[in-house]
Amino acid sequence: MCAKKIGKGDRVIYGTNGLCFIEDIKTMSLSHGSEERDYYVLRPEASPGSVFYVPCDNKALLSKMHFVMSKDETESLLSSARGKKMDWIDDKNERALCFREILASGEQEDLLMMIRCIFLRREELRANRKRLSGADEAALHTAEKMIREEFACSLDISSEEVGPYIREMLDYGEEEI
Repeated sequence: MCAKKIGKGDRVIYGTNGLCFIEDIKTMSLSHGSEERDYYVLRPEASPGSVFYVPCDNKALLSKMHFVMSKDETESLLSSARGKKMDWIDDKNERALCFREILASGEQEDLLMMIRCIFLRREELRANRKRLSGADEAALHTAEKMIREEFACSLDISSEEVGPYIREMLDYGEEEI
């Protein structure tokens, strides 16, 4: 979490849940007989019918929350990521662990590298009339959602424009993000 204090009305990224609006900060007890605590009340923008209650004093859960990057931060990230890539991990268990760690960290540059890695592998497999595993497709889908939501917000563009923008900045080719 950055030094800026999170407040009601802020937009944050919350783990793999993506872009959320901080609807409120409430003191409450979530179970009978438990002590009252302060909670951030988060409403995911992609799923407005859902709500998350994040204890304000839970460092592990707060570490999954960060402010949406500014446009300058996003452009700087894309500039620094240009030309970098991640190698495919052949061992499916090791690869799944690596992808889970990247998704859990929410580090945007790592997410971009993972997306590119999976795209390149998918192209290679398609050339041989094969497909990605379900686990790899799921990891790709989650990473794309995380990047798309944050970048659309920070760049003030539609989510449909994020893929072409990233491809242009990183020279990714024709794949969608």
